[in-house]
Amino acid sequence: MTLRATSEGTTITPAANDHLADHPHLGIQDQQEVLTAEEVGKILRLHPVTVRLKAASGEIPGRQLGNRWRFSRTRINEWLMAA
Repeated sequence: MTLRATSEGTTITPAANDHLADHPHLGIQDQQEVLTAEEVGKILRLHPVTVRLKAASGEIPGRQLGNRWRFSRTRINEWLMAA
């Protein structure tokens, strides 16, 4: 797996021999961008704390990993389009 940090988030690319690359429940078959609450806040023009609170209540799609929230750029875009 290759991680590449950019100004717009972290890009995760599974390696050819990555045993998780074809896992049906992980959603990493294709390249996926993972965003922080700060990055989602910039997109939505919300404070990161507001993003975290809305994610915790289920209003914004995201995952909590320990005490950190991570967001899929694809899921955020889909959520915006459905709103």
